[in-house]
Amino acid sequence: MSRSALQLAAIVASAVFAGAALAQAPGFQSPPRADAPPAAPVQPVVIDRSSLDLKKTAKPGRDVYIGSYITIDKTCKVGATPKIEITEQPPNGSLRIRPHAVVLMTAPGVQRNKCLGTSPSGIAIWYRSKPRAKGDDTFAYSVAYPDGRQRDVKVVVSIQ
Repeated sequence: MSRSALQLAAIVASAVFAGAALAQAPGFQSPPRADAPPAAPVQPVVIDRSSLDLKKTAKPGRDVYIGSYITIDKTCKVGATPKIEITEQPPNGSLRIRPHAVVLMTAPGVQRNKCLGTSPSGIAIWYRSKPRAKGDDTFAYSVAYPDGRQRDVKVVVSIQ
């Protein structure tokens, strides 16, 4: 065997040995096989949880806007739409979740001199009572933002 062939064999042997040692190292994960089942989706970790109590007034059988939600950064770049999950249904009405254009000029938390003329699509929640309902109706929902923040909202609607 020539000298260069011996050097090449030594390099290959050391690479194989290093790979075997690495595969046995603690915390090492080998790459997934091509025939392996797909990994389960990773759930975002909740890093900030807040709550809010809302009070609204409604007329029987009419839609009432409860709130809308978007993800936006300081440069007015809109991110992924938050997810709304109903955690407690209203006993005397129904809820609808639908896309909603948010006027940033009037949105809380957005500086008044920034994002002017921008109306990104967010997600909104609407309530409608039963046609002859009277009194208070309650429900709850949770808003999950892509960055891990979560807001729990409890709503009391006074039907008049």
